[in-house]
Order: sequence, then C-alpha cells, then structure tokens
Amino acid sequence: MNSNNIEHDFHYVPLVAKTKRPLEADWQNRGVKRDALASFGSVPADINVGVLTGAASDGLVDIDLDGPMTIEAGARILPSTGLVTGRCSRPASHWFYRVEGDTGTIRLTHPVSRGMIVELRGNGCQTMMAGSEHPDGELVRFEDGKDSQPSWVSREDLLKAVRQIATVSVLSGLWTPGGRHTLTLWFAGLCACNEVSQEVACPHLVAQV
Repeated sequence: MNSNNIEHDFHYVPLVAKTKRPLEADWQNRGVKRDALASFGSVPADINVGVLTGAASDGLVDIDLDGPMTIEAGARILPSTGLVTGRCSRPASHWFYRVEGDTGTIRLTHPVSRGMIVELRGNGCQTMMAGSEHPDGELVRFEDGKDSQPSWVSREDLLKAVRQIATVSVLSGLWTPGGRHTLTLWFAGLCACNEVSQEVACPHLVAQV
C-alpha cells in the first residue's frame, strides 16, 4: 500500500530518516499538510513522517500500546476505529481517534518498574506514520482495512479503556503457578484504582490475563 495516497486532514512533521526525531526545531508549531512534505525529500529514503496529535490535528489522539499484553488487550477493549498502524514486530500498536475538547496527553507507567505501559498521545506529541522506517529497520504500516478516518470517541471512554489496558498489562506480569491468591489481591486493587467494574473485569480482563 502506498501510504502517500491516503488522504487525512492532519498536520505532519518531517522526521530525520530512520528515526523518530523531528527534523526541525519548534516542530510542535510547524505542522504541514501531507503534500508539503515533498519539499523535504521522499519517504522513507530521505525522511520519516510524524503526525501531530492533539489540537494541532483537530482533536487527533493516538493510543500507543507499549507494555506487555497491551496489544492483545487493546484489540479486546479499545473502541473500533478506522485508523490503526503498526509494524511486523508490533502489529496494531497505535490506534487513532478524534475527541472533542481536552486533548491533553496521558502516560501510564508500571507501578514498580516505571516502564511505559500505554499512552494517550495528544497535545505536544507526534507519532511516526505509515511509510516511515522505524529505528529497528521495520516499516510502519497501516493495518489491513485500517487506513481510513479515525472514529470520534469521547475522551472519558478512551481514558477508561486505557486504564483497563494498563491493568491487564500489570496483571499479566504477576501471574505465576500457585499464585492465585496474590494475583486476586492485586487484581482487586488495580480494578478499584482504575475504575474497572466487575462487569468489565470478568469478560475482558480475566479472559485476557
């Protein structure tokens, strides 16, 4: 698929080839339409391409699934959308939506390791887009049938989904044979902290973990 032919009403920034690093300073305020990127070179030979998230692209947000089991949990929990990207080793790891109102960025990290689990990327962020070459050498792609417009979803619904995904990720690392009691205590605490009801926990979180 030629990602350059996909039309989206977003603002983009050129990135240094084979990196996630913006080519220009003050990139947060220098987004351009897709066709203007040609003046910087071809993708991915000369540049990579990042899409600005947040108010800069009319409420575009990216759910970035980083932690263990987040991709699997995201497929079960996230609302349907028409725009999803990934790469061979991390398929369907970026789910894009549009929200009205607050487009602030939220980052959820592991309570012990502090490693990133999942992000809701909004204002002040950019995400490498399809056609770019990831630093690990893989090409970023649109997932099958997911190269159209992102769905409009309420921020509240997305935040709830992101918290549930983070809960699954943390719990997945706690499972050990014979450790059901300890896992149950962690499970109850995480669900309480992340507003995960019993109705959600049973069909979604327990099934995934």
